[in-house]
Amino acid sequence: MIKTLLVTATVVFGLIGGLGIVIERTSQIQEHAFEAAAKPTAAPSGADALPAYDTVEEAAVHDAERLYKCSRAYECAGVIAQRPDGKFVVGPVRSSYSGDSVEYSLTVPMGWKLAAAVHTHPCNAQSHANPYFSPQDINGYLTYKVLGIMVNLCDGKVHEFDWTRDPPNNESPPEMEGTWMTQGRIVGQITVDGVSQEPNQGM
Repeated sequence: MIKTLLVTATVVFGLIGGLGIVIERTSQIQEHAFEAAAKPTAAPSGADALPAYDTVEEAAVHDAERLYKCSRAYECAGVIAQRPDGKFVVGPVRSSYSGDSVEYSLTVPMGWKLAAAVHTHPCNAQSHANPYFSPQDINGYLTYKVLGIMVNLCDGKVHEFDWTRDPPNNESPPEMEGTWMTQGRIVGQITVDGVSQEPNQGM
């Protein structure tokens, strides 16, 4: 069974500074069964030689830098895996070339553990509630009991949601009254230009 994290978007009508439509970023976890997934994924050749980190937060900041280079307009994502020796390694970066969604596999090499699922919030002024994990994001992390990492590309802050200790709905953004969300905890920072960029998604 391959677990695939699918981040989607929901339109929420509201006002920001008197005008505009707020697009709330939401997500859902979907499982897709593949016949070939019956066998564990073998560790790729040379995987043990990849850069490794002592903590998942260190790995998250390194991954955040890679995701920022992936795209500033499209969402990008990946996973952090823990090797048998306890070190943390960053997996490949993926993008679905969408400004408000990304799909990626949660699989890790055989004998390793899934440590965290990581994704970005591009600085798209009308497409994201950038500092917040949405309720659907949190649902996914709780369902699959996985650590969630989100990189806010407006300010470069790296947010962490740990399903074992962080409150899932402790804030209601002023522009989304009645919607309860969380920013998790800030565990790192990367340098970003903070420029709002809307992707070209056609008509």
